[in-house]
Amino acid sequence: MKESILIVLLFLLLHPFVIAQESPSSKKNELSLDILSFTRNNTIPGIVYKRKFKNAAFRIKLNSSFKSNEVNNTTPSPDSLISTIKTDKQNRSSNNQLFIGYERNKHIDSKWTILYGADLVVDFSFKNTTEKKVFKTNKEISANISTVTNETTNIKYGLSPFVGWNYYFNEYLIIGIESYITALYDRVDVSSTITEIKTSNVEKTVDSTSPTSTELNLSPNTLIVVGYRF
Repeated sequence: MKESILIVLLFLLLHPFVIAQESPSSKKNELSLDILSFTRNNTIPGIVYKRKFKNAAFRIKLNSSFKSNEVNNTTPSPDSLISTIKTDKQNRSSNNQLFIGYERNKHIDSKWTILYGADLVVDFSFKNTTEKKVFKTNKEISANISTVTNETTNIKYGLSPFVGWNYYFNEYLIIGIESYITALYDRVDVSSTITEIKTSNVEKTVDSTSPTSTELNLSPNTLIVVGYRF
């Protein structure tokens, strides 16, 4: 009698966990973070959202990164008429990727699932570099100032096939890995602005824009995600 009561109590205690392990697809929404993005500097963790259906899912993935630094340097000039050259350089860049796609799932058992599919990709990046040089002469109090600004806008779009697997700890928590290749057409716009201010307070500005270029860019990538199902 006591053994029967213990068996019943043990079953009641373990019943929720057993159900969770046997039914990993009972939740229709999945939100994951790419933990590999924490190892890269100035990168916002990649976010993946999936809406699950029977053996399939629609998915949206967003990756972002940014970088900014400034370098200041003052050096003696080799020119006898110029005492020092002060250089201030600023670099700012950002990159944003949006993936929208469809995946298929093949359940091996209640724990393991193989996934594969493809995403449409839009990749937008921007880079701004400003270099300011101040030439201090020996004879004059004022200085000549030269500022060069380069801006690069890069737009990529294409297709990204992927393959991977998920492991279900229970009904709510998963870990997964994906490998994918992005086949992107790359469009680049580059513009430069040069501004010179001389001691006579005469300002001269020159703008130039390079021709737009388009090329195919192939790059493999891997992500490891930890997700929550709800």
